[in-house]
Amino acid sequence: MSFITIVNWELVQFVSVSMIHEYVSHRSVYLYRYSFPRCSN
Repeated sequence: MSFITIVNWELVQFVSVSMIHEYVSHRSVYLYRYSFPRCSN
């Protein structure tokens, strides 16, 4: 594997992990809001 391939693979992993993290955090926030509507302002 060349250096560029390794860098691209690291970048792809980083982007996918951050996207998954964003999705999971937003989903948990939405679930929290819908689960506890009395606590949301």
